[in-house]
Amino acid sequence: MTFGTPDEVEEHVKSQIRKATTLDGETMNGGYIPGPAHDLLDTPFINVERTVQSIAKYGKYPLDWL
Repeated sequence: MTFGTPDEVEEHVKSQIRKATTLDGETMNGGYIPGPAHDLLDTPFINVERTVQSIAKYGKYPLDWL
């Protein structure tokens, strides 16, 4: 989040949600609560904002976008 572009941040959020909600090739529709990291020092505000926006967009069950 600190060094990427806003688009890279969004793709990373999607990737992490995908990894955290997939077990043995099956999507789990519940149980994962995404959130930004606690260490935001030196992180551009636009990247923090894009992280929060991406979590709101992609972090809702059911995960139809997968």
